[in-house]
Amino acid sequence: MARTCGNCGSSDIKAASAVAEQFHINTKATVVGGGFFGGSGGVGAAVSSGSTSPEVLKKIKLEVPHRAGFFSILLWIFLTFMFMSIFTTDPDDTTFLWLFLISFLTLIVKIVRIFTYPKRRRYYQRTWYCFSCGQFRIFKT
Repeated sequence: MARTCGNCGSSDIKAASAVAEQFHINTKATVVGGGFFGGSGGVGAAVSSGSTSPEVLKKIKLEVPHRAGFFSILLWIFLTFMFMSIFTTDPDDTTFLWLFLISFLTLIVKIVRIFTYPKRRRYYQRTWYCFSCGQFRIFKT
């Protein structure tokens, strides 16, 4: 079955996950140097590594769903209880009330994202990218 873009009608489309895998480029550079300066010498070395990516990959990475990690949730539970205990010892200090509320809401969002991850992942797997117009299209499986 040939898939076409719903926006421009082009058949130059590819699954977003395949595009991300195809365009990811790892780089590594090593520099070594030395010299003599006024009777004393020195040697230096530097190693750099990273990745380069075209604009297409940067657009696609915004579509990739992320799952909240176990340690991240434990951290936010700890912070929520810590801010709650500090606020209960000094109820007049509203700073810790706001910190408690923000940490509690962040914890709720992270927990909800755990349960919605499978749906977001299926949505991403059905996402295709059009190289002609640069739009994303969702195909039903």
